[in-house]
Amino acid sequence: MLAENLADLMPIVYTPMVGLATQNFSHVFQRGRGVWITPDCRGRVAEVLANASVGRDIELIVATDNESILGIGDQGAGGMAISTGKLALYVVGAGIDPASTLPVSLDVGTDNKALLDDPMYIGWRQPRLRGAEYDALVDEFVGAVASEFPGALPQWEDFRKDTAQNLLAYHRENILSFNDDIQGTGAVALAGINSAMRILGASLADQRILIFGAGAAGLGIARQIKAGLSLLGLDEVSSKKRLAVMDSRGLLIDDKKFDDSYKTELAWPAALAREQGLVGESGRTLMDVIERYRPTVLIGASGQPCSFTEPVIRALARHVERPVVMPFSNPTLTTRRLCRLTFSSGPMAERWLRTGVRSHRSKSVVDASRLDKATTCSFSLGLGSERSPHKAGASPMRWLPLLRRR
Repeated sequence: MLAENLADLMPIVYTPMVGLATQNFSHVFQRGRGVWITPDCRGRVAEVLANASVGRDIELIVATDNESILGIGDQGAGGMAISTGKLALYVVGAGIDPASTLPVSLDVGTDNKALLDDPMYIGWRQPRLRGAEYDALVDEFVGAVASEFPGALPQWEDFRKDTAQNLLAYHRENILSFNDDIQGTGAVALAGINSAMRILGASLADQRILIFGAGAAGLGIARQIKAGLSLLGLDEVSSKKRLAVMDSRGLLIDDKKFDDSYKTELAWPAALAREQGLVGESGRTLMDVIERYRPTVLIGASGQPCSFTEPVIRALARHVERPVVMPFSNPTLTTRRLCRLTFSSGPMAERWLRTGVRSHRSKSVVDASRLDKATTCSFSLGLGSERSPHKAGASPMRWLPLLRRR
């Protein structure tokens, strides 16, 4: 049914509705559809996995510890909705046999007080396990996967950014490992940029790319872009000039110490920042970087709401005739109500309409014939991001046919 009604059901199976399902998981729970690994399972994780997969050849696992669910944070045992939803997408999108999949929640507790105080909460009702005890449980889980399901691929889903990186770095040599938030997002971003380059008749090597957001997604995007630039023959020094990354405090520059050590690899040398005129705290905001660096590609991967405001987009368009804007977001109900960008009637609105007509003819995403023919052109914005323009109440999935035609 999902495959036959993909446009209608995709927003229900995953975003935006999966966020709501996760938040209310304990209140609407009807049956277990995966396996929960809790600290009470220590010493018998392999047995638990074996019992959960009797008679099945497991090839794909989506495992989460529920700490960084979408844009809504620690959701405890409710993260199981993410694992089951993501596997449903694999089944319909890649033709994977659902019997060969296993959703897993590493339910190590929660620091979400509302859940701990909820008498209906079905999860392990303890503060979140951390440190050596957490690592030992995950190590046992990885060992159990390797012994019970040789050759299976575990996907690490919605772990906190530092945990996600540590798991990927540590376990990738011991077992097949994939992190969608880091690697998947990065691959999609690079593919999108390459598609934009074909439309524009331009080269990735000639772009100035600004990533707004330096979490797991921002890191993954930056790494993939650097890999793409490397394939085009650019060395590390040249790549740095083509790629700038910002976090909530501003442009990443190596003249200060970062709380997250991985940000060091994303930071500009201080000399490069001075060369661009981006010095001092007042020179590191999003608007400052756009005005001085003049990016040709702007990517939003931040948890800061209402970041891509109208002045920001106007500043971007002043310096680049046809900028590429790629706002990445989880369109939860919270995201959608956070911010709205409206271009009033005038040159900018007319330009969007004209660009839409040309873009549709060149097989780009936006079809101006589907835009409201009013004096405004509205884009709903959330966590540094946007949805495709559509009429009030219409499903964003109605834009899917435009994507399919490419």
